[in-house]
Amino acid sequence: WYSTEHHIDTYALFNMLYTLTGKEQYRDAKERALNWIKSSWNGEYFNRGFRDGKWDTVFATDVQLWAIMALGEGGLKSLGIDARKLLKATIEKAEVTVKYRKQDQGDYKEVTLLDYTDKKGRKIADRKEMGSVEWTTFAIIAANMLDEKEIAKRYTESIESISYKGTLPYATSQGQQTGHGWPTPNTKTSIISHLWFELAKANQNPFSLEEKSQIKQKFDNKTYKPQAGADWIGYETQDLMRGVLDITQRLKEQIMKSNRPDKEKLLTIVATLE
Repeated sequence: WYSTEHHIDTYALFNMLYTLTGKEQYRDAKERALNWIKSSWNGEYFNRGFRDGKWDTVFATDVQLWAIMALGEGGLKSLGIDARKLLKATIEKAEVTVKYRKQDQGDYKEVTLLDYTDKKGRKIADRKEMGSVEWTTFAIIAANMLDEKEIAKRYTESIESISYKGTLPYATSQGQQTGHGWPTPNTKTSIISHLWFELAKANQNPFSLEEKSQIKQKFDNKTYKPQAGADWIGYETQDLMRGVLDITQRLKEQIMKSNRPDKEKLLTIVATLE
């Protein structure tokens, strides 16, 4: 199986390397990845990948949004694709309003997020609608890129409404198939959701060099210094890792305050993230 998402990742990486270095080997690599991305377009959305000699046409929400994030409005236009139409078509296919209850076991409340796939994909996965926090943050970043501020604001407020003591779930349903080969975790706390939401709120697109880093500024009050000779990408990577360390510290503090009998075991697990 060949993944369209991985080709978008590849394009973003080599596009940034070519921009920074001007080396032809990176230009050639990004062009090859772009050719794949172009060929995966089925006239309505990007296919999920290529499997057993044919295109895998299952709708993958993240693939559409990452295409906007990596190629931008101009890059998609060069392929004959309208970025705004793609964003709105993705929302039309994947947006769901579901009931969610926070960890404090309060009342169920309605929340509007993006699902991992569309109605057809949910039928294949044999499940009901559910919202993905992580993949909805991609829509926030894409919407801000396209100056669709109301879309970004609506999803930001929606995610904030299900935050619990500074944590976010991976999805609104636990232990359910996403439709892409893996289930959602049996927990309502997700580091990846938190990290992507921080990027979205800071209006940071990790697939582009265009935006000035606000993540570094956020951690300037910490005694963090980038390694001597580190380039711009190195700064960004280390800043993001600093964010991971900040989150693990908060997790440790919450565990220490709890009365859980497995406290020591949990602290050992969190320590592996540092």
